[in-house]
Amino acid sequence: DAPAMMKEFPKWRDQDHNPRFKSVGICATCSLLAKDHEAPATNVFLGGYSVGSLSTSIIEAMLKECGMTPAECKDLTRKIVKLAEEFGLSVCAFGGKTSRSGHTGHLLQMFMKRNLVDKYAYAALPMGVPDKARHPLGQYLMTDGSKKGTFGCCLQGQARIVVHPSAFLQSGKVRLYTYSADKHFHEVRGDFQERLTGLLKTVLGTDAARAKAAKGIFGGTLPSWFQAEDQRQYTSKEAASKTPGIKRLKTNDWK
Repeated sequence: DAPAMMKEFPKWRDQDHNPRFKSVGICATCSLLAKDHEAPATNVFLGGYSVGSLSTSIIEAMLKECGMTPAECKDLTRKIVKLAEEFGLSVCAFGGKTSRSGHTGHLLQMFMKRNLVDKYAYAALPMGVPDKARHPLGQYLMTDGSKKGTFGCCLQGQARIVVHPSAFLQSGKVRLYTYSADKHFHEVRGDFQERLTGLLKTVLGTDAARAKAAKGIFGGTLPSWFQAEDQRQYTSKEAASKTPGIKRLKTNDWK
């Protein structure tokens, strides 16, 4: 979790470029419109922002952990890249075409239960250095940013988030929304994701398949919190209101 990462961080000379961070961490900004130092969304959305090159080996490695053979991984990876290119997603990093507009940026918007923020995220300076001025992050995000922070005027600054599956695989804890700078791909994203889900049927198509994939990722043993159900059935407001265990917290109770 985030406290464990903050404790480990001083040992990493390469800071958030360290492979241990990259295996579980996401770099984020606290506000869509903030004028942050490094990569404000208003400056980098159209072209995207990333560090380091991409390779299909990343996809293959993920599929291998889900229990697929090397040959199956290569074949499915090729099909995924081809599907992405068909729908207009830029795959120039993999030797394919760019998007129709040439805009290659995407935005991932994240919502997390207030009581989970400080467990999975911490306020950060560039390179992931913990920002003591905005710690704890959960408390800072409940303010207007004028009393506490490196900027002192509004909610700004970076964060580092630990993508722990116990939270990110549960729709009642974390919700993710995506936006693409290329208008065409953004409009067909839903259809693309349906087709992609179809390609991933062997690892995602049934409860048994999801459990098998999870066992591969977790080294052969499923954690006690794991649930194999398809979380898409819980994403609507109506479904969430009928789902046991989903509780709406009052603002004063967020801790």
